[in-house]
Amino acid sequence: MTHTLRRWTGVLAALVLASLAGCGQPQPAGGRDHVRIALNWFPEPEHGGFYAALVHGYYQEAGLDVEILPGGPDVPLLQRVAAGQATFGVENADLILIGRAAGVAVQSVMAPIQVSPRCIMVHEESGITRLEDLRDMTLAMSPQNPFYHYLLRHVPPTGVTVVPYPGSVARFLVDMDYGQQGYVLSEPLLARREGARPRSLLLSEIGFNPYTSTLFCTDELAPAARALVAELMAAPVGRFTLPEVLPEWREVAAAALAWRPAAAPERGVWIRDTLACLDGVSRHFFCRLPVGYDPQLPAPLLLDMHGGVSREKLPDLGDGDFPEGYLSQWATERGMILVVPTGQRGAAWWDETGARHVLHILRVLKSRLAVDHERVFVTGFSDGGSGSYFLAQFHPTDFAAFLPQCGHPGCDNWGEPKRQAYFVNLRNRPVYAINNEKDALYPAARIHGYLLPAWEAGADLRFHSYPDYGHRPDYWEAEQERMGAFLDRTSRDPLRSRLTLEGADPVRCDWLEILAVDSTGRFPGEWTDWNSRTVSDRVVLGFQPDESFQGKGYRVATVVADSTLPAARLGLRAGDVVTALGAHKVDSEQAFRAAVSQFKAGDPFTLELLREGRRLRLSDHFNPPQFGWLHDRTRPSLRVEASLADNRFDLRASGPGRVTLWLDPQVIDFSREVTVFLEGREILRHRLEPDARLLLEELDRQRDPTRLVAGRLEIDLEAARTW
Repeated sequence: MTHTLRRWTGVLAALVLASLAGCGQPQPAGGRDHVRIALNWFPEPEHGGFYAALVHGYYQEAGLDVEILPGGPDVPLLQRVAAGQATFGVENADLILIGRAAGVAVQSVMAPIQVSPRCIMVHEESGITRLEDLRDMTLAMSPQNPFYHYLLRHVPPTGVTVVPYPGSVARFLVDMDYGQQGYVLSEPLLARREGARPRSLLLSEIGFNPYTSTLFCTDELAPAARALVAELMAAPVGRFTLPEVLPEWREVAAAALAWRPAAAPERGVWIRDTLACLDGVSRHFFCRLPVGYDPQLPAPLLLDMHGGVSREKLPDLGDGDFPEGYLSQWATERGMILVVPTGQRGAAWWDETGARHVLHILRVLKSRLAVDHERVFVTGFSDGGSGSYFLAQFHPTDFAAFLPQCGHPGCDNWGEPKRQAYFVNLRNRPVYAINNEKDALYPAARIHGYLLPAWEAGADLRFHSYPDYGHRPDYWEAEQERMGAFLDRTSRDPLRSRLTLEGADPVRCDWLEILAVDSTGRFPGEWTDWNSRTVSDRVVLGFQPDESFQGKGYRVATVVADSTLPAARLGLRAGDVVTALGAHKVDSEQAFRAAVSQFKAGDPFTLELLREGRRLRLSDHFNPPQFGWLHDRTRPSLRVEASLADNRFDLRASGPGRVTLWLDPQVIDFSREVTVFLEGREILRHRLEPDARLLLEELDRQRDPTRLVAGRLEIDLEAARTW
């Protein structure tokens, strides 16, 4: 199959500017024209030509210094180009028409995409196959865009709640009754890479088909630019060939297992890097290689998630500059690759954005470094410990064990959207937990009580408590040898023969995946839900501090929009500076936290603060204790207990839904039939051919050559019961 590759998409700006001598373009050092190309969103596949031209030197050949400016939400792109802040822009034709109607003097000069990739993305499991079928769901769209109004007018949805488009696929990954706008070139690919099964419904099929991602410029520059388009369209530059036949799957597997990185970064120092997250925001992380790291010898890896992850700003962490810094030297001496991701509010470890960021970091590093795939561990202190529990229950596949330190196992209720966690998922991987008795946030006795149902559920859980310490890792000198011994004897078994999974949303561990949960609920049977009664008696005012404030006191940055919390009830404002809480003077963050620790839930208090030079004294009470459940249970779930032996899967399921069985040629004999039994009755007997393309896709997605996927079986449990 031969395709023509035209580089004109990426070099049009270069050729136009090179042909317009004397047009007043700025001349940087070296005498080359400086060209700015402003994108209409964060870098995505439709922008690939511009970046390819940059990478391959096409701009440089034309004598230009090109800068590509990424876009994002609320960027005034048309005005940016019209004002001369960028030479060219990339925007959709419908929005350019609206801009011209508003008096912005710009116009399109090239349309590289002939059919609009604009789509509505839904789950395949939803049964929706046409835009006319949209009903009874939540749909995320941007109401300021023309396609929104076109869709509502031409295909009025029934029972659909429209919400603002969040700019990411995070909620789509966990909500089966959720759809969103997207480009077929982008969001569906991202969702599929993260394990979802998206279906793209093109708006062009109902008549909305404007040119998309057109290159535009000012009216003054447009005539010369447009004259070059016809010439460039007739000038194919190169050709490439795709193979008709993929390699045999054994060749793919052997090559993946034999791969080693060619070189290694500097050892023994912190290396800072950045990756784009699901919400389009780039967030940094840190990596430190042990001094004895050898690219030919895979090394264990420890992910250390920091605390305070609900803050507004990303922390700029470094060796010894953060609470978990005590692990740095220890991990290095043990020959471990140490990785410290960074999170913030909206990308906390228990939000899908934050959790997927951690997984993305891991998979990128697996493609760069010699990582021992069977010895990848997760730890963290405080919020990092809570996030360790979250990953253990929702994303266990990549890891050998989880080591939460002074964390809380109920963080699945803290993120948006909320998740429903199940202790039975802790059967699949060991958890090594530490809490302190004098910890005012998460005292060991309370956390131990919350975890009692986990042991009843069969969780592989070790719990250690220290009697003399608060919310600090002061136990480390006594603990490090014991934790090290645990890591030494623990490794992942990716081919384990028994798995248990439960979820209200899609979830996967190794070769078992819950795809969808039927809303009709569970079938009758002996299925215990192991959950814990909780008490929420944390003393909270309800505001975020201004971390940049250097003066005396504790300044308010934002007030939590919750009228049930004291800060909102008292009418606190951004800029207020707290100077006293009760009888305790507050001149720093440490003093504020010490003052808060003297109160209990329900206690009355007085608050002294400065507001615009005036001193105020306010009175209220902290919220009384609230009782509830550790894990939310507002939606039905599906639990599957599965075993694999001698090409036979045995399943027990708590209710209706759909599951996928992923077939690994290391344990499945593809020369024989595979059988599936549900509650002891055979429901499937089938022989499959190994699928090299699927193997490549999964290797690319997981970056883990020890887990091979050459086939899959999808089972509709409700239908199987009637077969």
